[in-house]
Amino acid sequence: MVQMETLALDLNGLVAAVRTRDWSDLPAGSSIGHAHLQVGALDPAERFYAGLLGLDVVCRYPGAAFLSSGGYHHHLAANIWNSRGAPIRSQPTTGQANVEHVTDAGVLEALRSRLSPEQAAEPSRTFALLP
Repeated sequence: MVQMETLALDLNGLVAAVRTRDWSDLPAGSSIGHAHLQVGALDPAERFYAGLLGLDVVCRYPGAAFLSSGGYHHHLAANIWNSRGAPIRSQPTTGQANVEHVTDAGVLEALRSRLSPEQAAEPSRTFALLP
């Protein structure tokens, strides 16, 4: 497990940094190091991201799970801090719709081997089950 801590955000420093730049969009080729998801329950999230997708749980914290691949501290976190018991999101609604996790061919093939024939044939249904 990876040891982590939760530190207070320097909100004044963040606002000051934003005010010094004009923002239009992320530069081409940018990538986000990790994403945090608000989920309704941790067990289904872990079953999906660790059990089905094959990510490693690297840390559990009260109300949160941190997952990664390749030994990284975390690529994805799921928490229930503001969303405990929330139902599966229906459309149209605000919020993050997708996360793309880039991996190598071996990891992708291992994922395909865990999918049922129905899931492999209709991935949108598999991923619609996201907690």
